Amino acid sequence: MTEVQKTITPPGTEISKLLVSRGILRFRKFGEIGKIQCLLNNFLTVSTLVISFESGGSTETIHGIRLEELDEEGNPDDICFLDFKEGPELVAAIDHLMGYAKELSHEYQEYIEADYVSLDGARIGFYHSGNDQTAFADVGGDGQLVYMQIHQLLELKEHLKNTIAALEAGGATV
Repeated sequence: MTEVQKTITPPGTEISKLLVSRGILRFRKFGEIGKIQCLLNNFLTVSTLVISFESGGSTETIHGIRLEELDEEGNPDDICFLDFKEGPELVAAIDHLMGYAKELSHEYQEYIEADYVSLDGARIGFYHSGNDQTAFADVGGDGQLVYMQIHQLLELKEHLKNTIAALEAGGATV
């Protein structure tokens, strides 16, 4: 095994593994559910993701969630995919994050950061510095953050719940 092969890690989500597969016929369908305007006039969108693929004469369908960062002009900047099963995990994580943020809201702290990390390394969370709190999303897992007001995590949670409901209506199961 070469040195380069040793350093390459396969993606974590089933969706990411499927998107890098070769020799299969894929059909992708997206449906935007919600959009959040962030603090620097960029946006975070939440969409359904349905991928159907054919291989060896059989057809399978995978459901997931697409999070995308758009720049201030609405152009794509970064993107990640969550497996369907990660949706409820992220909703629960946002509840925990908001509870922790509420606990800290009246305390002075030098710096605290709390986040949820997806299978592919995307991060959703907040930091608390001094008496201020700011939510963030690192959609690509590359350290390029999108900043939001802390209460916008609840807006993200609602978009995620609506996305999960739309996928379940289309046949998705955990």
